Amino acid sequence: MRQAQSVGTGFLDLYRLRLNVENSEWMRLTWFSEVEGFRATNPVVSDDGRYIAFQESKSKSAPGAGEGIYIFDLQKAGLLGE
Repeated sequence: MRQAQSVGTGFLDLYRLRLNVENSEWMRLTWFSEVEGFRATNPVVSDDGRYIAFQESKSKSAPGAGEGIYIFDLQKAGLLGE
């Protein structure tokens, strides 16, 4: 698995974390911070768990400021049922 090149609030991406006693593994879902000047922030998961809405923002912008909204379809990405 690739690791982020930098750390801090200017280098954010989305991760999935399983929250149970037997398995607390995580998976990186986006790689926006690999492109200089960008990050993925403010994810919201749909009630059925299939979609994640999130925003793209510039890495030096104020918290909550965004440049665009994306919809991540976890079923199409083959990430449901894992």
